[in-house]
Amino acid sequence: MALLVAVLLALALFFRATALEIAAKIALNAYGFDEVSLSIRSVGTGNIRIENLSLSDQISVNNVTVAYRPLSLLSGQIDGVNIEELRLDISNPDQGALKRISEMADGEGASVDKDTKRPYPEMQLQKGIIVAENANFFLSGSFTGNLSSDQRVKAESVFQARVETAAGPILLENTEFSIEADIAAQSAAVELSEGVFRHDVDRPDWAPLSLTGTGQLVDGNATVQVALQTSEGKPLAQVEGHYETATGNGNVQASLSRLSFRRDGFQPSDLSRYAANLPLFDGNLNFTAKAEIAGKAVVYQAEIEMSSLYVELGDGGVSSERFPIEINGRYLLEDGTQDTKVTVPKLDAVLSYVGQEFAVKDLAASLDIVNLAETVKLASLDGIVTHNAATTYFPPLLFSASGEMKGSQEVSISSSVRDEMGKFDLDLAAQYQIENGSGNVSLCLPPTTIGSQGIMPSGFSSLLKQMDSLSGVMKGQAKITRENDGKLVLSAMEAELSDGGWQDVDIEAKGLTLAITANQADADAPVRADIVGKAGSARFREQGIAIPHLEASFEAEHQNLQAVQSGLLTLSKLTIAPGDGALFKEIQTVTGTGRLRENDLDFTLDATTDFLGSYLEITGRHSLSSSDGRAQLKVKPISFAKDGLQLADLVSFDAGVILDGQVTTDATASWTTSGLNSSAEVLLDNLSVEASGGSVSNMNGKVHIDELLPLTISTPQEITAETAVAGIPLKEPVIRFRVLTEDGDPQLFIDRMALGLVGGTAVINEAVIDTGAETNRIEVQLTSLDLEEVMALSNVEELVATGKVSGRVPLVFGGKRLIVDEALLAADGPGVLKMSSEAARRALEGGGEQAMLLLDILENFQYSELSIEIVKTQSGEDTVKLHAEGANPEIENNRPVVLNINLTTSLDKIFNTVLEGYLLSEKALRATVDGR
Repeated sequence: MALLVAVLLALALFFRATALEIAAKIALNAYGFDEVSLSIRSVGTGNIRIENLSLSDQISVNNVTVAYRPLSLLSGQIDGVNIEELRLDISNPDQGALKRISEMADGEGASVDKDTKRPYPEMQLQKGIIVAENANFFLSGSFTGNLSSDQRVKAESVFQARVETAAGPILLENTEFSIEADIAAQSAAVELSEGVFRHDVDRPDWAPLSLTGTGQLVDGNATVQVALQTSEGKPLAQVEGHYETATGNGNVQASLSRLSFRRDGFQPSDLSRYAANLPLFDGNLNFTAKAEIAGKAVVYQAEIEMSSLYVELGDGGVSSERFPIEINGRYLLEDGTQDTKVTVPKLDAVLSYVGQEFAVKDLAASLDIVNLAETVKLASLDGIVTHNAATTYFPPLLFSASGEMKGSQEVSISSSVRDEMGKFDLDLAAQYQIENGSGNVSLCLPPTTIGSQGIMPSGFSSLLKQMDSLSGVMKGQAKITRENDGKLVLSAMEAELSDGGWQDVDIEAKGLTLAITANQADADAPVRADIVGKAGSARFREQGIAIPHLEASFEAEHQNLQAVQSGLLTLSKLTIAPGDGALFKEIQTVTGTGRLRENDLDFTLDATTDFLGSYLEITGRHSLSSSDGRAQLKVKPISFAKDGLQLADLVSFDAGVILDGQVTTDATASWTTSGLNSSAEVLLDNLSVEASGGSVSNMNGKVHIDELLPLTISTPQEITAETAVAGIPLKEPVIRFRVLTEDGDPQLFIDRMALGLVGGTAVINEAVIDTGAETNRIEVQLTSLDLEEVMALSNVEELVATGKVSGRVPLVFGGKRLIVDEALLAADGPGVLKMSSEAARRALEGGGEQAMLLLDILENFQYSELSIEIVKTQSGEDTVKLHAEGANPEIENNRPVVLNINLTTSLDKIFNTVLEGYLLSEKALRATVDGR
């Protein structure tokens, strides 16, 4: 080429510019350049000035000055070349003039003489412009440089490049490039500085980055070192590469050590807009990467580790000592496509939220990324989550998930959660829009058996320990939506319990069904829930009931689905029907409301029946945190009347009584996880009772009941009455009593009962009626009874007695029998026995003088001592033995006489009434336990 220039210059001396242009074109055509354009401005003895020379649209020069000496020019030598402007278009280096120059450099093409010993001229380029453009790539730059006579090159350039990718164009801007090369030695040194690497879209994926670097070329092998940092100068990565020009193969290694992120400092959002919605975090990023360049493909690998990681969340955070990531992928240079597999081999992390701590163990994940996050597929995500607390919310749970992220930055995930025993399985599906932070999670609980045949509620969560009495099949589904501002909304929820049951110390229920539906219109709206259900049969402490209908609703204020702080519970209708052994007879309908304030539920309930209407008001409080509570029950005064409301209308057992008067009851109930306790105050206001064996009028008293079920009255209570009739009139009866239960059998303790009887008093002290005993013994103490009235109760005709008697009457009750065990009455002082019976005289006429004498004495027997012994046997026969000592003043000069008389009579009028009263008391006691 140098020879060609020399020849042209030699010709120019003789043929000047015009001839020279013609000759030059012919010569260049001979070298294979078919599109030559040449314009020579002037030719002189020491230089030639070329206005422009174009070999094609790929290569052109303007304002070239070639310096020479005439004698040297004849030998093919020139002294120097100065090029004001050079333009190169290297878009298609395998075509046109660029291809021909490459062939000539390799010794191909037309045969020309080569003189490698001839010295090279010095060349100076004042301005060079280079461009390259194809479908996916554009390069432009300006450069200056010079070539010494010993083939040493020194050049400086500023250029920019543009690469089209699936994520949008990537620019390398204002990059300063300098090179020093030795052409003869095929070596070079390159320095790169001030380059800016950025994503050229309206909303770039990362912030602009700065590039600096160096490179070397030795024997056709290139090495490169590049440093990547933020626009503020924060180091990000170091890159080293090697490239073989002969084969087109190479490799690149990159590394980063301890890139520190701080919540109050540098964050990923400083690099990429996609990280704008990431929570703030602390951590140190380390990574190493390498890539192999083979022709048109780049295969790369990377290992990334985030150490000392802490991610800040609203009410907690996530921490991990080590978060490893492995990356393997390929990038095709021709079409700009890419695919990458990202794996997390093992991760242990701790999540803290609202004062609770949850551990994620053995987490492993695998992602497939296509075309720079145009599509991201979560192939697998597996791990175990546990609750680190003494009282755990849930047992260790195994989870697995898969999903994808599309180019629209929409993430979709499907997952399943199960317990280690395989008795619980929960399916989840989630969508999340990274760009605006919105999304939703759908949960589905397939039919799951709870109870002893499946998973115990406490086995799933210690918070549900009080629900271990529940059994059945549960299923449900829910959808939670996350709005753009990060607020959570319960969009929909459905839960159903079927074939349910409940079994604890106090309550047994079967045939339970329960359905709950809930939703929330938006984040600022309350959660509204509807509840319907029923129970086929139930038993509460031996009281059989059924709940044919339950209907309720709930409205609560939520803050991002955290624990409810306030809410309103409305019980629209709860129907309670009597079952086997129930005390009550009518269907009870309960309505009410409850107000939730933090952990306390304050409620008011109202119970109605057809007979009574609204008769019961219940107010109380239940603690959700401790599961205990207390309630006050106020029963409106119940008025009984002979021609109106009666006890038989309300209770299921036949009390056999007619009531007239008023009863008022107030009760208190309290409960804990251990059970229920209840007490009451019963006020009797002029209550009269009539039964087949007698009656009691105008009873009054206030009775405190310590426990309703079983009935317990531990301190003596007192009831008084005006009168009573139990075969005989009783005056002003009063009883002081207690009621206890032992082994399920009620016991009535009569501390004292006193009443007026036939002119005297009857008293019972320290007696017990035990419904669990075969027999009960009660001893009645009688004082100053009017003997005349006592004798009138017997069937002994025409026997009249005066005086007062006192004594005791032991009564033994067994089943429906009454035995009098040797009752003994004694006269308090002297008195008179008179019996004037003509029928007796006729009957005793054949008895002789002694028999007639006895009758004479009895007509006016004035006794000084008298006793009566009464016996009633199991056969029911009544025997009365009369013993008296005294005399008749009108017979035998008042001679002392001792009388022993056996009277066969019937005292059923008295004792049947006593037995009926006992049986009625026993029946009432039993009803307090089992409703019999």
